Amino acid sequence: MKVKLLLGACLAALLLAGTAQAAEAQTFAQAELFQAGSLTGDYTRPGGLALMDAGEEALYTLLYAGMQNRETSIDISKLGVNCGSGGAEMLKTVYTRVVNDHPELFYVKTRWGYRCSADGTIETVAPTYDTTLPADAQAQFDAAVTQALAQVDAGMDDVEKALALHDYLAVHCGYNWAVAAGKPEEAPDTVYSAYGALVEGDAVCQGYALAYRLLLEEAGIPSAMLTSANHMWNLMQLGGDWYHVDVTWDDPAPDTPGIVSHQYFLISDARLNGLDTGASHIWNEELQARTSTKYEDGWAFNGSWYPLYRWSGAYYYVKFGSNPYEYALYRTDDLSQIGISIVGQLANGYDSRFGALWLNGFLYDTTAAGAERILWRCSLDDGSRAEVGRIPFTETASEDGAYPADRDGVGLRYAAETGEVEAISRTRPTAVLGAFRQRDYPAAWDQVSTETVEIAGLQAMPEGYRVGVAWGEAAPAAAQDLWEIFYKEGRLVGLRRSALRHEESGLEIIALETAGLPDWDQRKLVILDEASWSPACEARVQDETAIR
Repeated sequence: MKVKLLLGACLAALLLAGTAQAAEAQTFAQAELFQAGSLTGDYTRPGGLALMDAGEEALYTLLYAGMQNRETSIDISKLGVNCGSGGAEMLKTVYTRVVNDHPELFYVKTRWGYRCSADGTIETVAPTYDTTLPADAQAQFDAAVTQALAQVDAGMDDVEKALALHDYLAVHCGYNWAVAAGKPEEAPDTVYSAYGALVEGDAVCQGYALAYRLLLEEAGIPSAMLTSANHMWNLMQLGGDWYHVDVTWDDPAPDTPGIVSHQYFLISDARLNGLDTGASHIWNEELQARTSTKYEDGWAFNGSWYPLYRWSGAYYYVKFGSNPYEYALYRTDDLSQIGISIVGQLANGYDSRFGALWLNGFLYDTTAAGAERILWRCSLDDGSRAEVGRIPFTETASEDGAYPADRDGVGLRYAAETGEVEAISRTRPTAVLGAFRQRDYPAAWDQVSTETVEIAGLQAMPEGYRVGVAWGEAAPAAAQDLWEIFYKEGRLVGLRRSALRHEESGLEIIALETAGLPDWDQRKLVILDEASWSPACEARVQDETAIR
């Protein structure tokens, strides 16, 4: 269930820029921008330009182009906008709509100014830009958007695209700790923007909604945003019907990497009203009513607390079984069908559901075991499980006291810079409980420990195969190479050499392609010492089927 401390958390203070003295002929005002904490601006919707008159549309176009180019003075003199209160109010409305319609304008601030000409019309508009962002903020933002959109491909339909982007955002973003604890003044300004959600992974409802709107639009899916007195979420259109999507309420608070609810994904007005007993989803807008219940029952994502993972053309997901403390791993080729269970009892214990990570065709998961948590790795190809490590664990309340010890658990995340899976505390996000090497190879390879070099094993891969080479406490003194020797009907038909690294100890994984190999019926893998040209060890493979 969504932690209800979130209900009032989107009541963010409006973060306004300072009131510096204006130039003599320049007037300043404040726009009601979602990304500055406001929830009072008009909701945004597709076809917004069509709802404007010709003058408003022309102004909208000029302002948007100028903000994209970060112009400090946008010339609108040709439009003849009156300097009186009516013209100024129209300018404020359009300025607000431009920024609220375009989450990529994360660097635009609420404070803006305009200068009047002698003829009584507005000559220029002066937006204010955030100068506190990093110098490479735009590059970081573009890269983050690209990474998110990499979750979709041309072969997906709109439901699959929306699901992939929903799950990605919920996994890679966490609800801001300070705002959740009722201390919005301690939160950075960026938590209200798409930048905060996508780059920093730290946001409140505005940040989630703005980021999801941007990603949906980039994926070609019509979308909009709705606001209530204390909350913001999304609408999206599928097959002519509109649906609610609330990524914020589908992401548990405190954040738990790897956990995503789908209660608020593609639901009708009636379902939303039934789920929200706290009345945070109250809106006033003119878009057609959401009456379709098509996706509310019978789909693979319904009831799943994990993101759905796409692997080898199928979807994998986790659902609770008949026992609420036991859950199973499912596979389906069609999101509209429940699919089949490939692991009947994946883990046991309520704590187990708080930790999950999909990585390279494996599901990493935790299960409770007394004072320890066991980290499992489950193969999606064959359903096999192996214990990766054990995590000593003591339930502890959050550092600020907002979350008691009984809400703690173990979350999992992947640290790309180290290549490790990290186990972290659910209520103490800075506490790393354990780190384990990413294993996309057989766990048995890690158990090879010899005084000299040893071939740990072979593993089939789509593009070929991999060889594990392990050694113990001391690295080999001399340079060594892996040789592949190919025979056909007892005759030597080919050789291939791969140099080995010389590190202190451990496991080296060598990827070997099968392209360009001679026709063979027997292969030897031999490690040779370059000094003596004597074999350190060898492995024999009779035919290619043995490694595929």
